[in-house]
Amino acid sequence: WLDSPCADLDLMAARWDGDDCPPPGAHVSHCESNRVNGAGNERIELVHQGRATWFIVVEGVQDQEGPFGLHVQCREGLQ
Repeated sequence: WLDSPCADLDLMAARWDGDDCPPPGAHVSHCESNRVNGAGNERIELVHQGRATWFIVVEGVQDQEGPFGLHVQCREGLQ
C-alpha cells in the first residue's frame, strides 16, 4: 500500500532475476503498477512462487514530490 496524502505519486514494482542491482537500461522480467490520478492510496499485489527480488518504486507524476507512507504485508505463512 502507498499512502500519499499531498502529492500525486505512483506505485510500481519490478522483479529482477539477477544476483545484483540491475544496470542502467536493464530489462526487468516482470513489472506491476497501479496508477491512480491524484493524491491518495494505491495498492499492488505481488504473487510469486519461489525466490524473487522485487524493487518497489514510488515516483511522482510530472516530478511531484511529497511525503508518503509505504506498507508491505506478507500473507500468513509467507516470508
